[in-house]
Amino acid sequence: MALNGLGHAARRQADYPAAADYYRRALVIAEETGDRLGQTMAVSGLGDAARRQSDYRKASDHYQRALSLAEETGDRLGQTMALNGLDTLPAYRPTTLPRQTVTDMPWPLPRRAATDSARPMP
Repeated sequence: MALNGLGHAARRQADYPAAADYYRRALVIAEETGDRLGQTMAVSGLGDAARRQSDYRKASDHYQRALSLAEETGDRLGQTMALNGLDTLPAYRPTTLPRQTVTDMPWPLPRRAATDSARPMP
């Protein structure tokens, strides 16, 4: 877990090669100890580092592996992180639908009343 944390810190400092190195080291230890959560975190981190270096194929492979690991263990947070990672990759963005920007949205944005929390917004 500490190595994953160091990977996160390196990634926040934009030192992606160092981040990937920490994540690889964390993955080795997690695999040796059977720590599936640690494996999911490390592989997802490798996906993040690869994506930040524009290696989208490698990032996709890592995110797919992280998703599989998370699904095997029922790790919903890990599944969410992997799916969010996949969603950031250009190949997974819909190209046939127009992309909505903040300037395209109605302003002011509709607010939901406290009593309407169970109903969808109009």
